[in-house]
Amino acid sequence: MEDRFKDAQWMVEKRELHVDGGDTSPGSHGSVTHLVWDTASPDDWTNVIAHIVEDRIPGIAEANARLIGASPDLLAAAKAALDRLCDPYVGEDDGERQRPEIAALEQAIAKAEGRA
Repeated sequence: MEDRFKDAQWMVEKRELHVDGGDTSPGSHGSVTHLVWDTASPDDWTNVIAHIVEDRIPGIAEANARLIGASPDLLAAAKAALDRLCDPYVGEDDGERQRPEIAALEQAIAKAEGRA
């Protein structure tokens, strides 16, 4: 699996899309959408990480887009925190590493990396 998080620089952009020709897909006919782009080439549609269409509940699509856009930074912070939390336990038995915050970080990182 390609690591889309490695050196990722994602941005969130709010757009109103206008599509002619009878397209009825999400994001067409003036729908407000929130796009998460890989900034390597932000106008190349192949670099869209997520395309979230506004729904009936205001703010949900934007909040989801911002959370997705922050994913690379959150993953890096979680890994750094895990390293910091585990540092005192290097060489210790596994019982010391079973603190709930360590287990939670390990599970979240595994989920983000597709291992859980």
